Amino acid sequence: ARPILQRWDRRAARRADLYLANSTTVQRRIRRVYGVDAPVLHPPVLLAPDAPAEPIDWIEPGYLLTVSRARGYKNTRLVLDAVRESPSERLVVVGSLPDGSDHPRITVLSGISDAQLVWLYAHARALVAASHEDFGLTPVEANTFGTPVVALRAGGYLDSVNEGVNGVFFDVETPDAIRAAVADLDRNPLDRSAVAQEGAKYSLPAFTERLHDWVNSVQ
Repeated sequence: ARPILQRWDRRAARRADLYLANSTTVQRRIRRVYGVDAPVLHPPVLLAPDAPAEPIDWIEPGYLLTVSRARGYKNTRLVLDAVRESPSERLVVVGSLPDGSDHPRITVLSGISDAQLVWLYAHARALVAASHEDFGLTPVEANTFGTPVVALRAGGYLDSVNEGVNGVFFDVETPDAIRAAVADLDRNPLDRSAVAQEGAKYSLPAFTERLHDWVNSVQ
């Protein structure tokens, strides 16, 4: 029954005039499942670089930042372990922590405003992105404010991180690999204006223009 269903799914899929994928990872998935070559249209960043910022006065700039929920595939605990084993490192987590993860050098924030998130992105030393994502918006959000990324070399981060320009990669999911990547970024700091230029590629106006072009191509 499954091969028949797959053939029907592929026939039904070809009735659409156009498929768009949000990353090359999803593009490959669509090709494998439906036999359709879908162009990639990355999603936009909705936080503008000139958006109002609300300082969080009791957080000193220069921290590492991660934005995620306490779910397994997010690898939040991996980032926490990397920071706990670095005596001088500080981490701000926007979201939630796994149980038993409290630490004096780790600050967790939830329910913050967009203006506070803007401030956090702009004053972080780097964003750590360790999860498996189809695309993943947090690296490009951080880049919008000139903040580089330390990212797992996987999934959508392969689309958004231009190594040595707006971030660095780590290749294995271990605290040591994250610490090494952060140390590499500290030894070879990236130009924050060049980082912001990479983030600008994902602006809402740029996304809207590309989307209109694709819609017009099938009319």
